[in-house]
Amino acid sequence: MFEGYGQSRVFPAGHAWAVNQPQTVLRWPPPVRFQSPREPSVYTVMLALKRGDEAVTGRHIWRWNLQFGVGGARQAYQIDALGSQNISVPLEALEVSLVNESIPNSVYQVPDYQVTAYAYVARGDVASDPARYTAFSDHVAAGDFEYIYPPNGATGFRVHGDAALIGGTGTFASPLTADVSYALELAGGLFVDSWYGDQLSDLHAAGGFIPVIGGSRRMTIRNNGLQSIEAAIVWQIDF
Repeated sequence: MFEGYGQSRVFPAGHAWAVNQPQTVLRWPPPVRFQSPREPSVYTVMLALKRGDEAVTGRHIWRWNLQFGVGGARQAYQIDALGSQNISVPLEALEVSLVNESIPNSVYQVPDYQVTAYAYVARGDVASDPARYTAFSDHVAAGDFEYIYPPNGATGFRVHGDAALIGGTGTFASPLTADVSYALELAGGLFVDSWYGDQLSDLHAAGGFIPVIGGSRRMTIRNNGLQSIEAAIVWQIDF
């Protein structure tokens, strides 16, 4: 009887990371092919990322790449690696990989510390932990705009603009002022929701994420101020 299956993979300091290239951690084929008609089972995927004690250097972010599904249907998600996470979904096949991505407007440096990735899958349903995906804008110059595209499964977002988080060079204005607007757009160019940065700041203070309309194709960030801005859009992911 299938109880569960897990794998871990150690990436030592000096591992030859290729930026934005996934490294497989777990590939799980089903022990028995499901036969139709049959209800899919819910499994819980447990993920954990442990970093070494060495000094963390380099401008990068860790992500999990997840591919799973039932029968011939497959879904692909990318989420931030936030320590330990649990995800419960119906599936009969699963692949988990770890990717090290560069942050825009910075020079990529290969991680110089050890990372251990853990992935385990078992039958059963537990409450899924919140999943996030952080998208980083480029430098949005005064009078300019940029498109940010919601990841698969996005149901909400928050905007952050802390200089220490973005880590760019030069002087930038806050992305959470009345000089900056954010608009969500459906296919065909129909704008469904828009906010100014100061409105988002007030909503963030109240807690939670700003809901995203289903089918939103992209977000337009428009800078009407006198200085460039940088922003991090943190998307909430629902499976």
